[in-house]
Amino acid sequence: CVLSSDEKLVKVWKYKSTGDLVNYSGVSADRFGALSTKSDETNNGLGAVVANVEGSGKFSNFIMAGDEKDPMGNSSGVLMCTTDNPKLECYYIPKVGLAPKWCSFLENITEELEERDLKRDGGFGGSDLVKDG
Repeated sequence: CVLSSDEKLVKVWKYKSTGDLVNYSGVSADRFGALSTKSDETNNGLGAVVANVEGSGKFSNFIMAGDEKDPMGNSSGVLMCTTDNPKLECYYIPKVGLAPKWCSFLENITEELEERDLKRDGGFGGSDLVKDG
C-alpha cells in the first residue's frame, strides 16, 4: 500500500503494478470512528483509495505497524499516527492487511462485526476499519 497525507487526513492506497493510482472506492472514518463508504464510477482497475482516516488532531507522522515476522509492516493492516495530541492514534484496516501478532484480537473483532453486519444487512457488510482507543 501507499500512504499519503496532509495535516487533516491520511489516505491509504492500494497500489497496482501499472504504477497508477485511482480513487474509486474508499472507506472513511471520522475522528469518532464513524464509517462511510464512497464509490466513483471512473474506476478502471488501476488502483484504489482503501481508506481515508481523519484524526482528532493535526497529523504529524504515520506508519504501518509490524511485528517480529514483518518488522516493516509491509503486510500489516494497522496504521499508527501521531498528531498534535499526546495520545497515539491507531486504526485497523482489514482491506490492507492482517493484524500483527501483538494485536491479533482485532481479527476476531472484525470477524464478529462482519457476521453481525451480514445478519443485519442480509449479505452486505464487513467492517473496513476498526479504531483502537
